[in-house]
Amino acid sequence: MLTRRWGHGSAVLHGELYVVGGHNGNSGELGSAEKYDLRANKWTSVADMSCSRVGLGLATVSGNLYAIGGLNRSVDHSLKDHASVEVFDPKTNQWKHHSNMNCRLVGVPDRILIYQTFLVNTNFFRRTNPGVAILQKL
Repeated sequence: MLTRRWGHGSAVLHGELYVVGGHNGNSGELGSAEKYDLRANKWTSVADMSCSRVGLGLATVSGNLYAIGGLNRSVDHSLKDHASVEVFDPKTNQWKHHSNMNCRLVGVPDRILIYQTFLVNTNFFRRTNPGVAILQKL
């Protein structure tokens, strides 16, 4: 990778591995993104998200990437949960704010499922309500 990171989101889109956000272990949360081309054995940078985040989820839907939830530092240096969803279009190499979920999510990767056009959290009510919670219509 071009940038050392942990707590990032990762997903495969069009045969390339995308790694987005995370924490670099030093200066803080990252908004940067990069992709790995297996055929060329090469990492390249892509556009940065509008906000830095760690512990985000990353999903592919209809040829785009969706960055979901996570944490970043606020002005007072405390960690703040994100309810925002950003979408990356690889054709234009641009991230755009998509929407806000009705709840904030951190540590998203193992709990998010995209079903048709719904963002579903399969773990949100696990302790008290078996089943799923629909967070956002995409």
